[in-house]
Amino acid sequence: MDKIQQFFARYEEGANTSDADLVCSLYTQEFMGADPGGVVCGRNDEGFRDVISARKAFFQQIGFRNAKVLDVKATALDDHYTMAKVHWHMLFEKDPGQPLN
Repeated sequence: MDKIQQFFARYEEGANTSDADLVCSLYTQEFMGADPGGVVCGRNDEGFRDVISARKAFFQQIGFRNAKVLDVKATALDDHYTMAKVHWHMLFEKDPGQPLN
């Protein structure tokens, strides 16, 4: 398993456990993220830990059961940076036994 696959295996574990120490260990002190809605910059600080805790409570409220990385496509941008497109499956059950994929 290469470094990128290992990283996302740990990220999957963090997504499933909401372990703030694990999740924070995956981010640098300052980080950037992007999605179709735009780019955001963040800080790996107590505010970030608070977001992780709030995410856990919110996800429990809406029936989160687990997250699974299905595929990672990595594209080297240069000698120092790689872009990863990650395909996830997340399972939610608002009512027990009735999955909302």
